[in-house]
Amino acid sequence: MKKKIVCGMIIVMCMTLAGYSEKEEKKAAASLTFKDDTVEVMQGDEVDVKDFVKNVEGKVKYPKLNTSEA
Repeated sequence: MKKKIVCGMIIVMCMTLAGYSEKEEKKAAASLTFKDDTVEVMQGDEVDVKDFVKNVEGKVKYPKLNTSEA
């Protein structure tokens, strides 16, 4: 009886871990391709970070770039 319980718990743990790693893999699947290798931004300029991106694969959150200080 103990062997059946232990085997059942091991199977459940493996299934849980397999599902967890699959979710993490999906989150890490996003990639960006930039238009240029370097970008020059002047202090005080209003900048939209999306303007620097050539191609996006997956879901990406773009940060707001603060240029008020160097």
